Amino acid sequence: MPWYLVAHNPSYRMAAQGNPWSSGGAAVSLAKVPGGSEPWGSAAAGFDAAPFAGREVVLSGEIASSGGATDAAIWLRTDSESPYGRGFQTTQGSVVAEGTAPVVKTVRIYVPKQASRITVGVVLDGPGEAQFTHLRLAAVDPEASKIDATALLDEAVALIRGQALAAGHVDWQAFLDEAHTQVDRGEPAEAAYPTIRHAIAVLGDGHSAFQDKAQANIAATVDGTRFPPSVKILPGGVGYIELPGMTGPPEARKRYADTVASAIEHLAPSATHGWIVDLRRDTGGSVPPMVAGVRALLGNQQVGAYRAPGKPDQPIYANQRLGFEVQPSVDLTAAPVAVIFGPKTASAGEAVAVAFHGRPHTRSFGQPTFGQANANSVFPLTDGSALVLKTAIDVDRHGEAFGKQVIPDESAGDDTAVAHATAWLTQQSPTHL
Repeated sequence: MPWYLVAHNPSYRMAAQGNPWSSGGAAVSLAKVPGGSEPWGSAAAGFDAAPFAGREVVLSGEIASSGGATDAAIWLRTDSESPYGRGFQTTQGSVVAEGTAPVVKTVRIYVPKQASRITVGVVLDGPGEAQFTHLRLAAVDPEASKIDATALLDEAVALIRGQALAAGHVDWQAFLDEAHTQVDRGEPAEAAYPTIRHAIAVLGDGHSAFQDKAQANIAATVDGTRFPPSVKILPGGVGYIELPGMTGPPEARKRYADTVASAIEHLAPSATHGWIVDLRRDTGGSVPPMVAGVRALLGNQQVGAYRAPGKPDQPIYANQRLGFEVQPSVDLTAAPVAVIFGPKTASAGEAVAVAFHGRPHTRSFGQPTFGQANANSVFPLTDGSALVLKTAIDVDRHGEAFGKQVIPDESAGDDTAVAHATAWLTQQSPTHL
């Protein structure tokens, strides 16, 4: 099983030894090359899928990262000429923080009968270096589930066609007629996963997704904050807030919102020339803790809405759907705010950008966002997996609809955005608290 750099990526270097099928396992290192332009690197190895059809392949290993790495993960993929044989699983939803002791991670994938090859891989997002050790593979039989593959497929397609915003352009009966020939009654629920993912691909809205049991559990129970939020004072009395993407259970959402809100309150007297809200690395997740964290800037009024055809707009407030209270002791709604975003600002990050859109004394800088300024809703399935479906588009406080990219008021590159934002803020009337 020789390892190789995916896409022969010159921005990363790789070293590998050992065999993941052996008792000693394999070890792989990935490191960003100084000056490398690619945002991520991956190493992989592959083998024939036929001996594992109808079973699950499990990859486990230890991950440690250093040097500013933002995320390191292991992954598995099944390949096939047919979309019904393709699958992909990764631990990237569960962040490995830089500098921690090696963290044990496990990922598994069901091997459909249509699969021709299985690929095992490791990935490093961002700079720095990641060490993947004791990488081991095993084949196991799927666990018993409450529902078989055919019934799970029917359940998922019924939800997609009934809830997804873009469902109307697909002939779902024709889809099901074909899909039922690819999945057999009595097969384990996991056998339907590639077909459900194919249904999401046919939906084609660019935002909806399918989470298998492991992914759905991670999203609901693991703190997926991409990096610690940052709140500080820049030279000249400008407050600076950087919000990361995040997912996780209620306690993680509360911790995120409280961390940002309390830091803003503490530093507010020193922010004499307003605030920068930096969303360039906010890749999405859960909107409520993000807007709750900056509630002192947004206030108690409606900051936007979700809009779906034939339904009244669903208003958004900065202290909504939290399950806990964030009540800042300072009112910064009159303070000037410069919002920075760019192509990595996605989904919930774009929703935060929309929440500030139309706010008085506010101007945005940077580059257009990723293009997912809309709302997803989570629909659990019987076997523990889940559908994450695009069900509405984001609307600002004045009713302007988005749905795709958010465009900044002033274009600026990554290396100049903060300087442009600071220059604008220092021209505004000083904030008096």
